[in-house]
Amino acid sequence: MVLLSHSMVTVFMIFMTSCGSANHKSIVDTAKYSHPVEQNTNSKVDSVIISLIEQSINSEKLLPYYHFELSERLPIWILLEADKSVLNKKVKCFDYQAELIGTKKAEGSVIEIVEINRSESIIEMIFKYELEGIVFTSSFEKEKTSWRMKSFNLVEQK
Repeated sequence: MVLLSHSMVTVFMIFMTSCGSANHKSIVDTAKYSHPVEQNTNSKVDSVIISLIEQSINSEKLLPYYHFELSERLPIWILLEADKSVLNKKVKCFDYQAELIGTKKAEGSVIEIVEINRSESIIEMIFKYELEGIVFTSSFEKEKTSWRMKSFNLVEQK
């Protein structure tokens, strides 16, 4: 995983929200999720990041893309190649369990975490769900003792 500067992620998010052509569909969703703030501000994946990954993959805007009614879409895997310490951890994806993995699986649905960018006050994540041809980002902001989802953006790539 490559960590980009905050400004590079901002440029990517501006691109995503400005895509309005026939080949792209942009959805912006702001929600008020929160998670208690921890003092760790490096890029290591910890309990805060895991909780924010879970919030991100549970956005209502993603529900039409999961197709849980199709048996070949299960199980759900969250691909995170950068930090082996989180492998095999489980998160909830709506009513289903998803597992963090370090290498791509052949069966089921794989949601790849392309990037995690973390500062003292902002955490931004970029995800790719290749099976459906979508990229989505979530941005969280620290508010006193919790992290709040600031934005959620989704782009269909056809």
